Amino acid sequence: MTIFTKQNKINRELSSFKTAGYVLHSLECKESIYELRSFFEKELKKRTNSEISLETYHHFVEDDKEQTRLHYELSQAFWKSKLHIEIFKKNNLFFKELAGLDLDVQVKPHFRLARANKPQDNIGFHRDIEYGVSAYETSCFFALTNIVSEGALQIAPQSHTLSNVKIKSINNDQVEKGSIKHQLGVPYKFQTLADESFRDSLISIPMKIGEVLCFNLALIHGQEINKSASTRWSFDARIKNTFIKSSARDEYYASLFQSPATKAGLNHYKNNPGTQK
Repeated sequence: MTIFTKQNKINRELSSFKTAGYVLHSLECKESIYELRSFFEKELKKRTNSEISLETYHHFVEDDKEQTRLHYELSQAFWKSKLHIEIFKKNNLFFKELAGLDLDVQVKPHFRLARANKPQDNIGFHRDIEYGVSAYETSCFFALTNIVSEGALQIAPQSHTLSNVKIKSINNDQVEKGSIKHQLGVPYKFQTLADESFRDSLISIPMKIGEVLCFNLALIHGQEINKSASTRWSFDARIKNTFIKSSARDEYYASLFQSPATKAGLNHYKNNPGTQK
């Protein structure tokens, strides 16, 4: 595995996404992110009956079982709200420029809670493509709290172009397939990188509330521990072109945007079933 030269400058140019494998973007409609923050604040207060801020969450929820319970309840409320759909729609120009006019979005995004100094809240470094997805799919990671370097996601720029990447498959004894933790995005079988040399090329991506980090699913990314003084609140949702086949189950994606040409085509096949090739 050939590792590229470390890049200290964070890519903010969509035109460089092809080579960098990622882009950090400041959303045009940040109000949609603040609406989601407010939603989580209200849900958290309702479930804890206290004035816990998102950033200080780790001071109040230290027990891991309680953390899992709250994390899952908040995730269920988030999925039911479909507020992530509004974020994509209110910032549609950027996402259409990134991935096209015909887009599908993940129905149940992964809502992440990474408490300060709790390694068990992170899944380490990996490439999503090793879990059976396509390199034509894109992950969009949204910051719901300000994230400093010590607590930020780390990536290896250009690593989506690596060849001969060796993987080790390791059973996760703490997680069963279909369990609550699995639904929260923790693998029941880790697909880990056998070659550790990627660490030399890692860079941290500090983020402000209202920013999104979009990256190719073959890009090496992750974090092992949040070393900041705050809990990191974020969510990540995948998007893909409607006509790209995914190995994900049928209900994993839902239509987000459709071009006029696609709408016309669908209108034809609706009235002529069985003729689509």
